[in-house]
Amino acid sequence: MEKATITLSATSSGTPITGASFRAENFQIVYEKIKNGSFTKEDIDSSRFIGLKNQYDVKNGVVTLSNELTFGRGIRNTSQKSQGIIESLYNSKQIDFLQTMNEDSLNSPLIFKFHTPGIAGRFYTNDSGKAEATVDVGMTAILSPSNQLIKLVDVTKETKAISVDTINQDSEIKVALTNVPRTEVTKDGYTIVEYGERLDYQVTIKKEFLNSSTTLHIQPNPNIVIDKISQPFTIKSNIPKELDATQFGAESGEMITLNGVSDNIIQSFSRTYINTYEVTIPESNKDFQLNITAHLAPSVTLERELTNLPQIATPQKVTLDFSDVTPTVNKPNGTISQGKVINFIAENDKTGDNINYQTSNIRTTGINFVTINAETNVLATDANYFLGKIVSGEKYLYSSSGWKKVSTLKNINDSSYTKISGGKIQVLNLENSLEIPLNTAIWSFNAKEQNKINESLIEIRGLAKGVQYFLYEPVQEKIKQFKVSEDSLKRAENQSFTFNGKIPGYSAGIQEYNAISVNSNKIISYSFFTKIILPILLFVLLIIIITALFLWKG
Repeated sequence: MEKATITLSATSSGTPITGASFRAENFQIVYEKIKNGSFTKEDIDSSRFIGLKNQYDVKNGVVTLSNELTFGRGIRNTSQKSQGIIESLYNSKQIDFLQTMNEDSLNSPLIFKFHTPGIAGRFYTNDSGKAEATVDVGMTAILSPSNQLIKLVDVTKETKAISVDTINQDSEIKVALTNVPRTEVTKDGYTIVEYGERLDYQVTIKKEFLNSSTTLHIQPNPNIVIDKISQPFTIKSNIPKELDATQFGAESGEMITLNGVSDNIIQSFSRTYINTYEVTIPESNKDFQLNITAHLAPSVTLERELTNLPQIATPQKVTLDFSDVTPTVNKPNGTISQGKVINFIAENDKTGDNINYQTSNIRTTGINFVTINAETNVLATDANYFLGKIVSGEKYLYSSSGWKKVSTLKNINDSSYTKISGGKIQVLNLENSLEIPLNTAIWSFNAKEQNKINESLIEIRGLAKGVQYFLYEPVQEKIKQFKVSEDSLKRAENQSFTFNGKIPGYSAGIQEYNAISVNSNKIISYSFFTKIILPILLFVLLIIIITALFLWKG
């Protein structure tokens, strides 16, 4: 049989799947039997074929899976229906039947393992989610690591690449984020954006699915805010106006705070959705397109009433704050490192069939600074900055109303822009800055001392990957440029190992701080390699040289 070498690109909601094992199984023989009705008498009389009676209607060698799908001896099917039959049988655990009908002999299932590109003995996808295999041409099933059928592909000699997504398997619906530059996308497929940054999505539903009216359900995670939809829509809340407190941790006869119940409600809905946006799509013989404008928000609040609170007779109003940034001792950066998605469900109003799509993960990042007086080598306080960025050569400063373009940084009006000072967490697109929390977990906790140290700390949240940012100090007119990555909160590039131990919230690999001098326009370079690794390497090299000289003289 002819062969083809194909490269597989595997993703999950657009995010590359790394280190996973995928397989391909050739079903060309059984595909032809289903399509042409060419089952032999031996096939019909086999125990596998007869065994289908336990699950389906089987009469005179003809199997009925549904009103739409029938196969057997003398029954011809289109290519599309034949593939649908294979998918239905596979998903119904009739894999042994397919393999038996597909074999040239009783012991030769046509299964091929994908391996790391260029490494034949390593059967895993690489860091980009890619793997390759040489397979037989013909109708081929791409199987997931859990042995689920992801996709059927008609492989030919010309087939070079196959893309699969373990979440988004419905080919009739696609959603694309159209306006975010690739510089904001990480290697593992996360898109790192600013809070408030415009996100443009384009939804396409194929005409093949629109044989009657269809309802499109749009369900964003709580911190993705829908700003505009290009077609008329209705909104349905997933959280009722009145909530029964007993369903969220309030036990009869026991006291529980309103905050405790509110936190339980937020926890219940934070990873799902709080609103559904519904768009009605009429029957059509053309593809349907929809444009959505959204943004990532640091906080979304809802007003609700709690009923059935123990020992409280009347309903109580509460504000549910779905905050992405509220820090705690265990989560100093809130949940900003967690990806947020929008789920799309298109439901055929006549048949009830549905197709689904989940967008790739959206999140933000940030950076931490500790201000130092480089001349006296002590922590510095009272430093004030403005946050800026450079886009296409133009400078912008951040303000309460967003980014404002400036022609010069000299003599700027302080009241027009947001001033960033120590002891605060500055969050883009949030009205008020947050206080840096005290670390009460350390054994030598001293609130007054921690507050004083925190005045030397500047924390910024809601930044995008790949953007050239800067801190501008107006008194000395100094600019300190920096960029952020997806890990910049956890891994500071320019640390001061002298001061790390003095920062109450410092935790290696979790919450790290870049050192900046109030006396210089540069971020202080306390490189880990320079300060730690290089001296060790030089010491080891010195030992080797001394040892070599000693042996040479001996």
